[in-house]
Amino acid sequence: MPAREASVKRIYRAGAGSIVLAAVVILFGSHAIAFVKSGFPPDSIRREALDRCAAADSHFLRYLAKDRVECYRSVHLETETAAILR
Repeated sequence: MPAREASVKRIYRAGAGSIVLAAVVILFGSHAIAFVKSGFPPDSIRREALDRCAAADSHFLRYLAKDRVECYRSVHLETETAAILR
C-alpha cells in the first residue's frame, strides 16, 4: 500500500504543478512575452545595436531599459561620428 500512496501523491503533485504553471502562463504570459521582446526587438538596427553592446560590455543587460537606452545612445553617437569622419 505505501508504494501506491506514493504514486498517488506524485500524481497529485504533478496535477497541482500543472495547474500552477497554467495559472502563471495565464496571468503573466503577455508580460513575459513583452519582456523577451524588449531584449530582442523586431527592429534589426536596434537588435544589432544590442548585440554590439553585449559583445563590448560583459556587464550589459539587454533586458534592463536603462542599459538599452544607453546602448542605443552610444551606437547612435558612433554612427554619427563615423558619418562625420567620412
